Amino acid sequence: MTDAAVDSESLAGTGGSGGGIMGTGGGLDAGGRIAVDGSLRTDGPGMDADNDVAMGGAGGEIDAGTGGAGGAVDVAAGGTGGAVDVAAGGTGGSPDVPLGGAGGRPDAGTGGATSADAPEAGADAADTGPDMPPSNGLVVYYPCEEANGTTLPDESGNGHDGTLLTGPLPDGGSPTAGHGFAAGKIGNGLRLFQAGSGYVSIPVAVFEDAADFTIAVWIKVTTFTAFQRIFDLGIDAKLAQNTETGTVYMTFVLRDPFSNNEHSFSSTTDGYSNARKVAAPGSAIPTGAWKHVAVTSSAGKATLYIDGASVDTQESLATPEDLGAIDYAFLGRSQFTDDPYLDAEIDELRVYDRALPSGEIRILYQTTGS
Repeated sequence: MTDAAVDSESLAGTGGSGGGIMGTGGGLDAGGRIAVDGSLRTDGPGMDADNDVAMGGAGGEIDAGTGGAGGAVDVAAGGTGGAVDVAAGGTGGSPDVPLGGAGGRPDAGTGGATSADAPEAGADAADTGPDMPPSNGLVVYYPCEEANGTTLPDESGNGHDGTLLTGPLPDGGSPTAGHGFAAGKIGNGLRLFQAGSGYVSIPVAVFEDAADFTIAVWIKVTTFTAFQRIFDLGIDAKLAQNTETGTVYMTFVLRDPFSNNEHSFSSTTDGYSNARKVAAPGSAIPTGAWKHVAVTSSAGKATLYIDGASVDTQESLATPEDLGAIDYAFLGRSQFTDDPYLDAEIDELRVYDRALPSGEIRILYQTTGS
């Protein structure tokens, strides 16, 4: 080696770059040659006029980029950045080390934009849209958009279509249509007219042997008459009226005058004297306003929700499994002929074979359609 002084502009980098002297030593380039003055340059690819030793990239005064390009000192692995940037699969700011994402100053995010974020399992932190209604355990879904003749289509995929029917007209009633469709909560809704005795018959297979269940529906009441039913199912005891013992049913009654006009879901295997219920005050469901009503039951523990919020929970209610071989399931009608038909619009009826947790009930309530 000559004893000539090594010029500060002479550099030798081995996979890195910098100002002054970088690499394995002053004057020693990546190819093992010795630069004795500023005029001697290597003959490798990427050389420029300022004694750069570039390996696979081009840059500033001295730049040896490995797979990327950057500023004064830049060793980018799969990305580009600022003054010092070691990005693994992303880009960032000054010192920025994102793992699969991009971030701010020091940022070590794992798929998100916030460095310290680590969403818990099942969380929706990365979602860009609203939560969708749950499909797990969905047995029947009536969106109530339209009918095919007298068939109310089930969109759950289980083939549990409902049937639009007209019952006996009330005293003094006229042969008015019992049902129709109008603007609903989401799209259209099914209008049931009390004067026309309109109701829906649901296949009993929807509820057969169910120990756990959820029934959820949007409802807008037109007029209240005591003992209207949102739904009613059970065994037709062929009685003219409910009795203290003997009758078997599970029902949702609007405006019970014997209980401060409350709205209640109740069930019994031996008449009304043995029925148990969950209830909401009469003001919880007014006329002329859409309200979301849901009932869940898990092994007899029932909870009533109004607009996504729990209003009552009780133990030891009879389940469809307890009722036995049910032979009717109605929407908008009681099994008892003295009770009035529903005068309301309904929409988005869903039945599940499990008790949805409160979070999923809130999702049903918050769903507004596309």
